[in-house]
Amino acid sequence: MNVLGFINADGTGLETRTLEISEGFLRDFVKMSKPLLSVWITWGPDGRSLAGSLGRFHTGGGSPLVITSEGGLLFCPEEDENTPFSSARPWILDGSTLVTVDEIPSLDPARVLLMDMTTCKVEEVLFEEGPNEGIEEAAPSSQGWLAVAIGRRDPSTSEVSRWILLIDPQGAEVAAVPDGRWPAWSRDGEWLAYTVNDDGLYIVRKDGTGARKVLDEPRVGLATWSPDGEWLVYDRPTEEGSQGIYKVNLVSGEEVEIYRGGFNPNWSWWQGD
Repeated sequence: MNVLGFINADGTGLETRTLEISEGFLRDFVKMSKPLLSVWITWGPDGRSLAGSLGRFHTGGGSPLVITSEGGLLFCPEEDENTPFSSARPWILDGSTLVTVDEIPSLDPARVLLMDMTTCKVEEVLFEEGPNEGIEEAAPSSQGWLAVAIGRRDPSTSEVSRWILLIDPQGAEVAAVPDGRWPAWSRDGEWLAYTVNDDGLYIVRKDGTGARKVLDEPRVGLATWSPDGEWLVYDRPTEEGSQGIYKVNLVSGEEVEIYRGGFNPNWSWWQGD
């Protein structure tokens, strides 16, 4: 069952919605499986549309999907060899245009794509991975910057090094943030939040300077910003071992539990009616 949860930032008003997805979405050879919504969901700037992906085998990856403000679905046929497959979060630029990662093994190298979901056409290739690299995430900012989380496996040792590449609107590589993954931009595009495995939650300026740890928690998940830029929301294990949704204040360091349960929260920036 594909269930989305919606909750206010103070922990009140929990609502859930079940997303009905036709089994006909899947290819014939996997129609025995139910189509599953990915675990990574992001809000569109209108506060009504959502982006995610539909998994072919599990909830850790799939083909990009837009849930429109009217409640409809935009997705591309999987029999089309140009339909991307990704285990990263997709991000909506407008009602139907996504930034998504295409990591189909038969296509080398993996790419960051700008994709029109109404036509299922790739409008632009924004970035391509290098040798022995893997694109883990790609997040666009409101200023047209791109943060690309990359992992590189050492062929001799199989050890993986990670960093986030910061790219300006002209395509110039401005800085590399060491050890970072799961990038998410602030609303004004000036700051980037990211996670360091087994360490905590950090923020850094868009030019790669001023990196600062804001949460000393080795088990923290991916985070997103509040509309006013004062809080980050994320999930992490509770003291009892279950999963919870929390927020941390970037000035005071205060951590507040929002909900005992759920995972991979994404903070809507829409402040309309």
